Amino acid sequence: MSAFKPSQESKEERIQRLLRQFEQTLRERLTEGPQTLEEIEREVADIGKQVQKDLQDEKLDQSGTGYTQDQVPCCCGGKAAYCAEHRRHLVTLHGPITLTRAYYYCRGCHTGTCPLDTVLGLDKGETSLGVRGLIGRLSAYMPDRKASAEAELLTGVKLAPSTAQRLSRALGDQLARDWQAEEARWKADRLSRTDRPIPCVHTSMDGVFVFVDKQWCEAKVGVVYERGEQGVERAAYYATLAKSADFGRRWRTLTCREGRGHCRQLVVVADGAEWIWQETGKYAPRSVQILDYYHGVQHLWMVARIRFGEGSEAGATWMALQQERLLDDKVDAVIADLELWVPNTVAGEEVRTGKLSYLRTHRHRMQYKTFREAGYHIGSGVVEASCKATVQGRMKGPGMRWRAAGAEAMLHLRAAWCTSQQTDFVAIARRASMAA
Repeated sequence: MSAFKPSQESKEERIQRLLRQFEQTLRERLTEGPQTLEEIEREVADIGKQVQKDLQDEKLDQSGTGYTQDQVPCCCGGKAAYCAEHRRHLVTLHGPITLTRAYYYCRGCHTGTCPLDTVLGLDKGETSLGVRGLIGRLSAYMPDRKASAEAELLTGVKLAPSTAQRLSRALGDQLARDWQAEEARWKADRLSRTDRPIPCVHTSMDGVFVFVDKQWCEAKVGVVYERGEQGVERAAYYATLAKSADFGRRWRTLTCREGRGHCRQLVVVADGAEWIWQETGKYAPRSVQILDYYHGVQHLWMVARIRFGEGSEAGATWMALQQERLLDDKVDAVIADLELWVPNTVAGEEVRTGKLSYLRTHRHRMQYKTFREAGYHIGSGVVEASCKATVQGRMKGPGMRWRAAGAEAMLHLRAAWCTSQQTDFVAIARRASMAA
């Protein structure tokens, strides 16, 4: 069934008609005389927008209404009869449009359809995929109100902030479904992996709190990256409000997708959060595990303040010695020093007991000299920066409040944008449209 309306014009005749139309536009809008570069840019942009709109209108007009005959086959196996022409308003990147579509109704299954919608690849939404992709990209790094205003400035597209919010959330929800599918492929051992040999992949995890549903909730962030001569290379992110067990499976999927299957060594660098090392033990027990050096030093500073007094010279001297020991693979000497301390207060004894347990638990993760000589990071600064980029940079602005579903969608959208500013948001919108 052809949805194109009959035309007596040949392609060459159409081209010539369009050229005459474009010529008229140029005659009306093209100015003469000296202009600044700014004025030239603005004039060229305005003319280009008009030409694009005219060409889009022409192409849509050639699509016709979708009417071909009085009856068309229905998906139920029966016949759908032509009833009337229905109008539909849509917002596209080149301006709002109104489509006139032939409407068919099947009495057998009591459903109606417009064949032109199928030809044009339309779903039930009121915006084109291009508009949704643009809003998704803008909303990934600015509030929805600003995203709708920015879209109008860039393209002339006018959308309410609530519409921008709905569109961006739909893309975030689709990215969440994409991750579910990736995890399923990982379980079935069908996850696509890079075939580029990688000597070493670093990965890290951390949490950052976001105000969600009137309370502070922890958003968990994972990053996988390579360490190059110029610093961090090829960083990929995952972020979610889910529990650590759910996060762990996605982190495992992320590491596999980003090269774990083709690298000689996986290095996990993180702070002392228990959930991080639990998930590492589940999914990467043979990885090189490194406790963030600066996190360990902070724990020792707590000992120094209690043992020698706040701001004391003795405490600073003691800390300098312990840092030197840590960087020389002598964590056992640090532990032995702490074991010799006999606090004279209950608070001091609690600190001593807690820090000894901490050091003994992470002893094998504190061989910093060995790690540095191997070329590994010993600090978790990358994941701390990742938390700022993926979460705080978008979700902790003044007065921001989130619902759980909206926050989860935005975490996925933001992680996708931070992973690559070349992310194809139109493709995400297309997948979301197919899933609807």
